[in-house]
Parts: sequence; C-alpha cells; structure tokens
Amino acid sequence: MFLSIIAPYYDCGPYIYSCLKSIQDCLNKIKHLDIDVEVLVVDDFNHNDKGALSLLHGAVAAIDNVSFRVIRPEKNLGLAGARNFGTGLAKGKYLFFLDSDDYINSENLAEVLQVLKAVETDIIYFDSHSFKNEHAWNNMHKFSFHPRSIQPVTEEVISEYLRDSTFYAWRFIVRADIMANIDFKSMYMEDVATTPTILAACKNLWYEPISVVNYRIRPNSIMTSWNPKKITDMVSAPAITKNSLTGKFDTSKVLRDENKIMGYRFFYWAIKDARAQNKEMNKDFYLQVKNLYINSFGTFDFKTDLPLLKQIYETHEVIKWLLLYYNWGLFIRLVTPAGNFKFKALRKKLWKSCKSFIKTAIPVLVVLLLILNVYQLFR
Repeated sequence: MFLSIIAPYYDCGPYIYSCLKSIQDCLNKIKHLDIDVEVLVVDDFNHNDKGALSLLHGAVAAIDNVSFRVIRPEKNLGLAGARNFGTGLAKGKYLFFLDSDDYINSENLAEVLQVLKAVETDIIYFDSHSFKNEHAWNNMHKFSFHPRSIQPVTEEVISEYLRDSTFYAWRFIVRADIMANIDFKSMYMEDVATTPTILAACKNLWYEPISVVNYRIRPNSIMTSWNPKKITDMVSAPAITKNSLTGKFDTSKVLRDENKIMGYRFFYWAIKDARAQNKEMNKDFYLQVKNLYINSFGTFDFKTDLPLLKQIYETHEVIKWLLLYYNWGLFIRLVTPAGNFKFKALRKKLWKSCKSFIKTAIPVLVVLLLILNVYQLFR
C-alpha cells in the first residue's frame, strides 16, 4: 500500500460527503497508475443523536469504494488521538492527515502523488486555500522551502519552517515509519506541538507549490470558539516544540533564536485571540498566560530579545508587544480588542468629521464668494 489517508470524523456530518467525494475523484485520476491508496475515516465515537453516524455511513455508502474504511475507537479520543489511532491501523508507506470538514483539489493531489512516487522523499509539502464560502478561496501562507527539488533537512530548513508558522498536519504527506515514534499531542494546537518534530525526524523533503487542501473556516469550530484551555495551549504547544528541537539541536543558535521568536508570536497571538473572543478577559487570566510564557521561554531580555522581535514585527506591533508584556493595564487602555491602537480609531473619526465639515463648508464658501462678487459689481 502506497498511501493511507487518515480522516478523523466528529460531528461534521454536513461536510463529510464532499471530503470523501474529493478523495474518490483523485483515486479515479490515478487508477491507471501503480499508486494504491486506502482511506481510513476515524469515527471518533460519534453519537447518532445528531445524525452524525447516519451521515458518515451514508457518505461512505454513496462513494461505494473498497478503499474507504470506517474505523472506530472504544472511546472519544479527540483530533490528536483519532489521528494516532488511524496511524496505528494504517498500512500505507506514506500517511496523509486530512480533516473531514475540508476537501481536496483532486487533480493537484493526483499530481503530488505522482511526484512522491517518483522521488520517494521522506516528506512532501504543498500549498492550500482557506474558505468560508464555497468558491471564495484565499491563498494560505506558502512555505519558504526551495520548490521542486529534494532538500536535506538541516537546522536552517527547520528554522524556515518555524518562521513560516504554517504547522497544519494536512500540509504534507510523510513516511509512515517516521511517525512510528511520534504521536500527536492530546491538546489544542496539537499541530504546533507535533509537526516541527515530524520534520526534524526526516532526512529530506520536497516542496510542491500547488494547492491540495481547501481548508474550511466554519463557525463554532475549535479555532473560532472561546476556550481558555485553547489559549493556554497556544503557549504550551510551541514550548513542547522548543523542548523537542532543543533536545536534538542543543548547540544550534539559529534554532534557539527561532524558538524564541515562536514564543513571542504565540504569546501575542494567544492574548489577541483571547481578547477578540472574550472582550471581558481579566488580568488574572492574562497573568496565567504570561507566567506560562515566561516559564516556557524565559523572561524577556531587552538587549538580546528586542532585535529578534524587530525581525518579525513592524514598529507599531513591537510597541504593542512590549506594552502587553510590561504593562497589562496600559495595553488594554491603548489597544482595542481587535488589536488596533485606540488613537487610530480616534484619528479615523476625526478625519471622517473633517471630511464631513469640508463637504459642508465648501458649498457655503462658494455661495459667500458669489455674494461678495455680486456686491462688488453693484457698488
């Protein structure tokens, strides 16, 4: 078996058919090639009270292909656990982790599989799109890897991956034997905690810059709903990555710097997300997140850390980050929950008022000038 596609499924019935149908379309495109594919849909202990099981089995029946198999653990495992469960039963030489509320570009996946069959690299990366509404796709962040060539995985390559901060598990296909000793962490942000370790375990990679996965942004998903643990895990996950990479590359300055930068980003993102989703977030929760950041990445050293911070942020974002770190009270007074300086909102309001005044004043001024000219004519 060349490839196992592992698709955890939990309470996303409206989307499962389009996911599986897109895979079936891909299999039809490669059926004349020597590329065997199995599709393992992990029924993560769904209950039928919402029709989730009926929709799943209906979708599989509609596909009617022996390559598609539903497997079910004895209890709910969560996304990370469901992936690990599927990995344990997979027979493929390569693994592809696909979320069952997303779907693929079947033609592009077929192309990626043909490339992978030819080069047999340890891991192959590709691009993706995100969307909220069908056919309104946005390009997601691309990788900095050199495209369409086999690259050895060095500390510089891992550093690029950390800098790109594109950690989704469905952005690559990886050799199954590499995953034998790597589990997805049972936490929010499990991809952040796991995918850099996967790359570090590889000897080489290939980057094919075509879009394979269409990533669905849906309301009430894990990523769009408020959950305090998700916020704390936004700091815990990169800390796990830091510890994992430090153990393998303990003398690498470039990775030490990139780990610090990842800490800056996720601390900032965690607080921004928390405020955006819960505008009443209190200081105690902020201190909990900050202390977690300090325990994981150390205290901020102005002399050594500021130059790194300036590498990734514009001046106004550096100021906001420093405000956030040093003075929570001042930060919430000066920065809106949307992440903008409050004086920007004031400036926009003043500019709007000025434009309204000018729009009213110009006609009045014109009328006054006309009256003045007429007065001078009849003097």
